[in-house]
Amino acid sequence: QARLEASLEKYRALPADMTTSLSNSMPTQEDLPGLFVFLDDLVTYSGMTLTTVAATPGTAVITPTTQGETVSSNLRSLNVQVAASPSSDYQSVKTLLDNLEKSQRLFDVISINFSETSASKTDQKAGGGVTLSLRTYYLAQTP
Repeated sequence: QARLEASLEKYRALPADMTTSLSNSMPTQEDLPGLFVFLDDLVTYSGMTLTTVAATPGTAVITPTTQGETVSSNLRSLNVQVAASPSSDYQSVKTLLDNLEKSQRLFDVISINFSETSASKTDQKAGGGVTLSLRTYYLAQTP
């Protein structure tokens, strides 16, 4: 109990910008509206248009990935499907992946599906789409 209280005091003493950064990378709730807005902004910033987004609850993340690692019993995951239409080429998809990697929010890219459509006779510009399967995390509050 004493160690927990000491940790909480250290957290409370952190500057506001640092706690905001921590909250952005590991939210304390699902916050689906915030996640959807974040993804829409990220896709738009990457030069694409968000067409669909869906999130489903994942499982609790309780198994350490390496020996000696501790994982909180409150760590939860969300499975997210994102579909976007690139402007015209694969470069926008690469930009999206780069922006996703640099974002404060933690994401694991599970799969990527890029499809390019050829130009039609009436529209000389080729198009395409990308579908991303992502996993993101949040730290659930205990009652």
